[in-house]
Amino acid sequence: MVPLHPSPQPAASANQLPTLHSATADRRSASYTSPANDHESSPAKYVSPRSNIDIQIREYHNSIKATLTALLNDQRVRKNPDGSKCVQSFLLEAERNLRKEKRKSIGSRPPDEKL
Repeated sequence: MVPLHPSPQPAASANQLPTLHSATADRRSASYTSPANDHESSPAKYVSPRSNIDIQIREYHNSIKATLTALLNDQRVRKNPDGSKCVQSFLLEAERNLRKEKRKSIGSRPPDEKL
């Protein structure tokens, strides 16, 4: 007797489970993209000199973070554990400074500008 629908793969059993043939490891890397600047896409409005300085500081910290992330992804830094740790500590410090400046900026806004 011939089976009606021959199966190209064997049936699963308790000892062997069918797997995909393309079992390649995913390669991941750390990356950072600067957040979209909402102030550029919104309609023009009065920007106080203080908030203009805050925007410049935020852009400066974002550029530092992006540069450190690119440096951390460099193969020469990845292969050197000491270099990688040094760049990671600089990156964490830059992120802390970004959060600190953001809190400071939000706290110093007049009540009508707060979200």
